Amino acid sequence: MGVVKFYREMAKYLLSARVDKTRGKNYNKPMTDLQKLENASKDEKQAAQTQGTIYFSHNNLFTVFFEEKQVVESFLKDYLPEAITRDLDFNTLQIDRESFVDKRLRRHYSDILYYIRYKENPAIIYFLFDHKSREKKKKRKIASLQLLRYMTNIWDRHVKRHKTEDKLPPIIPIIIYHGEAEWKMSTDFSSLFQVPGCMEKYIPHFSFELYDISHMPDGYIKGNIQLRILFLTLKYIFSPGLLHKLPEIFGLVSELKDKSSGAEYLEVLMRYFANSAAYVSVEDIRDAADEIIEKGGDFMPTIVQQIKREIASQYKGELTKARKEKEEIARKLIHKGMDLDSIAEVTGISREKLNQMFR
Repeated sequence: MGVVKFYREMAKYLLSARVDKTRGKNYNKPMTDLQKLENASKDEKQAAQTQGTIYFSHNNLFTVFFEEKQVVESFLKDYLPEAITRDLDFNTLQIDRESFVDKRLRRHYSDILYYIRYKENPAIIYFLFDHKSREKKKKRKIASLQLLRYMTNIWDRHVKRHKTEDKLPPIIPIIIYHGEAEWKMSTDFSSLFQVPGCMEKYIPHFSFELYDISHMPDGYIKGNIQLRILFLTLKYIFSPGLLHKLPEIFGLVSELKDKSSGAEYLEVLMRYFANSAAYVSVEDIRDAADEIIEKGGDFMPTIVQQIKREIASQYKGELTKARKEKEEIARKLIHKGMDLDSIAEVTGISREKLNQMFR
């Protein structure tokens, strides 16, 4: 089997969990849509969990990219005002792994926190990244309230960790948004209030930086390769234009110098498109990937080996489970008095194997 043909078969497997329309169920919807599973039956929940290796949400994709230090560094340098970034020591940029999202909401929301020091000052500044997609107007309206909750938790923890400091570090909250509707809500926290002027001093004042990726012209999408891959993907995921952008997005993946990392990104994107793209089919995704693979040279074997390992691992588990189920059926049929030839025909277990099982 040629490498391209082999890859097609592997890709077909990876994308096979897209949507089973004949059953009217789709466990691969974006994470926010999975709230309906809270009241689902035990069987439905188990079915969703079995597809966990295929399922990939908007938050998953955002986290994969923004947990990479070089992606965040590129974002800060290319998107934030120079007045903020020029005095920062990017050699000190680090991710803070502690999440400030309520555990009950962890599956629906993401927060990513980085901290960095100034060049001439040991003080810390935090960057809080929050990702939003397909948010309703009401939820967008209280986004700043959600950010304030995160920020107070960060400051509270900072005070506990740095008991000798008498000043709090600044936090710059940043929302990366890619919903279909344009973001029109104010980025000022004070806009949530309607009070007489004499009350203004009692209202907290802060703003967050907003990047509405869905309505950002392509020419404004910049940064390192990973960041451009992510933002183009987020921009077009809900758009019919994704079909024409797939070759460009996969083409950027092929430009990555680290081929092993490129293979991982390609797999992540294929999963994400298969689960979240409304206007492209599995065949569209495979065809766009094939173009890159045929031109990819040494990029191809890395991808093939990675997918091959995953399939071998997953199929091993699935085959073991299926074998046990067949054997259990065979035992029940034996107890009911069915002859071995009939059991072999029903279960697919050979007569010889049945003889060994039921001696």
